[in-house]
Amino acid sequence: MSSNFDRVKAIETEAEGLGRFLEGLRPEDLERRSACEAWTVGEVVAHLVERIAEPYMDAISRGIKGDLSPTKGFPEMNTVDQAWLSEFNIQRAIDHCAALGDGLITAFRSRYAEFCELLRSLEPDDWDKPCYGSRVSRSVERFIPITMQELALHGWDIRSRFGSSARLSRESLPLLIDVIPNMLRHVLATEFPRDSKMAPVTLRFEFVDQPAATDFTIEEGRCRMAPREVGRKADVTLTMDADTYVLLMYRRISLEEAIKLGKLQPQGDSSLIPAFDGWLQRG
Repeated sequence: MSSNFDRVKAIETEAEGLGRFLEGLRPEDLERRSACEAWTVGEVVAHLVERIAEPYMDAISRGIKGDLSPTKGFPEMNTVDQAWLSEFNIQRAIDHCAALGDGLITAFRSRYAEFCELLRSLEPDDWDKPCYGSRVSRSVERFIPITMQELALHGWDIRSRFGSSARLSRESLPLLIDVIPNMLRHVLATEFPRDSKMAPVTLRFEFVDQPAATDFTIEEGRCRMAPREVGRKADVTLTMDADTYVLLMYRRISLEEAIKLGKLQPQGDSSLIPAFDGWLQRG
């Protein structure tokens, strides 16, 4: 298992790669719509800058000193719902993009360098200390996968607008895969659109470039996610690379789109795919 400092280096590498890509864009490219429906490319970059500059760096700097109060301009912990937070974050990025103007890309590079330097300066006992979060407190260590998730996925949201060959970096995939069960917890709590009296069925996701496999078993109106169960026969198996799996789980592409693009070939009862696709996308 990699150390926290190895994972900080992975964040640094991810940010440097995205920074080089951004420096190659023209001013008008930043006005292009991104894969995030609410934002232009420039506003996605501003979101990445704003998250690091205020809630992340500020929360960590104060959290290691025992201060869990909100970052200036942010709500008290667990006092607003997800819909409010989404609108709040959308508008902050738009405002931040306008405020940064021509300094947007420079701000991106400098903020991530400062953030990684802050993480490298931490003492061993700092990593478990709680910090402010808009919904719940989180340990300093939890900021590592969250930051990689933001960088890698929003990096794809940007790059995918400039060509169909955009991929997630190899370094980001292990962290992104690790947090998928937590990321899907709200989706897994929703009802699956299938008669609860029908026999259980299993969709299996297998990877051509990873040894693991994941089963989604639908039973009694619910879907549960677990590592492949030895001895259980899957009703449909979907084989793909890890990049495609992550984009599917994070709802950047649908199963229907992945099949049309030739990124996966289903084997077994393909009639299960539309219902699973719709359930995942709605969540």
